[in-house]
Amino acid sequence: MSGIHPFPARGRHRGRHATRTDICEDVRVGDPLTPQQEDRIRQLVREECYFRDREALIKLTAMTLLLKLAGTVMLGLLLLAFRFL
Repeated sequence: MSGIHPFPARGRHRGRHATRTDICEDVRVGDPLTPQQEDRIRQLVREECYFRDREALIKLTAMTLLLKLAGTVMLGLLLLAFRFL
């Protein structure tokens, strides 16, 4: 691979582990992966899935909170409107 990856390295990963490029450049087409390379690939996939799931959960929680807040405001406005009618 020429350094192009479907999942670019995130800032929080840099410096902690070997980069994806370090792992991929050692592998030639047709060469079997070493156990260390397989473990590292599994770890990268796990980390990527964890951060995707975490970010999706944060977005979902934020949207739920905003919807609850909007619903509360709307109910409050309706209550005020009916009280003064």
